[in-house]
This record gives sequence, structure tokens and C-alpha cells, in this order.
Amino acid sequence: MSLEVDLLLQEAKESIEAAQNYRSELQQRLQGLNQARKQVRGSSGQAREALRRHFTELQAAATRLLSERLAALLLEVDSIESDSIRPLDECQNLIEHGVGQASELLREGEAALRCGLGEKEDKLGSFTKKAMHIQLDSLPEVPALVDVPCVSAQIDDSLLSLLRDRVSRHGSVSSHPPVQIEELQERPGSILVRWCKVDEDFAAADYRMQYRRSGSGGSQY
Repeated sequence: MSLEVDLLLQEAKESIEAAQNYRSELQQRLQGLNQARKQVRGSSGQAREALRRHFTELQAAATRLLSERLAALLLEVDSIESDSIRPLDECQNLIEHGVGQASELLREGEAALRCGLGEKEDKLGSFTKKAMHIQLDSLPEVPALVDVPCVSAQIDDSLLSLLRDRVSRHGSVSSHPPVQIEELQERPGSILVRWCKVDEDFAAADYRMQYRRSGSGGSQY
């Protein structure tokens, strides 16, 4: 075999080996891309679920608090209304009773005027005594409107503005976690965790390893 053929053969082997290495590197990069895509998809799904769960719970809690406050205020209105209507009803009953007595007295007086001379004196005497007993000059006092409660509701519109401002700034979304684990090392009875802060806006004290002992005697982090 000539030297030229040997050189070509050597170049071909080197090219094949380079192609294999190149393909292997590309395949590893594809795997890395797939892992990166899974991380983006998975973390996005988890973030969506966390946001939906949090705001659903927040909405339910806000609805419950508003409903409880509304119920309390409505009870106050009911109490004021009941306490204010009671004396008015009593006054109305007294007046209606007086109207009934006056109507009955009118009928008796008109009948006494129409009766014959033989009965007129007795009828008129009875009518006069009854009229004096009723005390026609005594009228029940009706409260003036200024003395009667006029129920109103005071609504603080600033609460809505405050809620709108707080809600618009509640929660945040970040493309990277505020804390990133750099290294995990298994140690006898423990795990050594090295981490660093990625976002300086978060306090380091907010992040701690969670430890739970399982029922089988093992531990989970």
C-alpha cells in the first residue's frame, strides 16, 4: 500500500473518529436541551399551579372576610331598625285605638242627637260622661322626623384603591429561583448543602432545608 493511501486512510479514520465525537457531543447537547426544556416546562407548570392555588385561596379568604363583614353590618342595620320601629308601632297602636274610640263615640253622639225626647237626656248624659272619660283633648305625641333614626351606610372607597394597589404588587414571577443550590454532599447522618443567593431582594432567612422523619425511621428532605 502506497504512502499516499496510508495517509488517506489515516485521515479517513481521524475524520470518522472526529465525526463520532462530534455526533456524541451533539447528542449530549440535545439531551441537555431536552433537560433544559423539561426544566422550563416543568417549572412553568409548577409556577402556574402555585399562582392559581394561592390566588384561589386568597380569593376565597377575601370573599369569606367580606361576607362576614357584610353580615355583621346587616345585623347592625337590623338591630337599629328593630329598636327604632318598636316605639313607632306602639305609638301607631295607641293612635289607632284612639281613632276607634273616637269613631265609636261619634256614632253614640249622633245616635243620642237623633233619639226621642224621652231618651235624649239619658243618652246625652251617657255620651258626655264617656267623652270626658276618653279625654278628647289628650293627643299622643308623634316623634318628629329629626328625632327618628335615618339609617345610612358609610363606605370607605379608599379600601378599593388600597386593595387595587396591593394586589397589583402582590406576588412576582422570576426566571430563576432566588436561591440556587451549588453542591450537595452526603455526609454520615447528614447532607452538606452549598447554596448562593441569586436574587438579592429575598432574605436568606426565608430559605431553610425542610426535614421530615418518615414512618419507616428514615429521613426525607
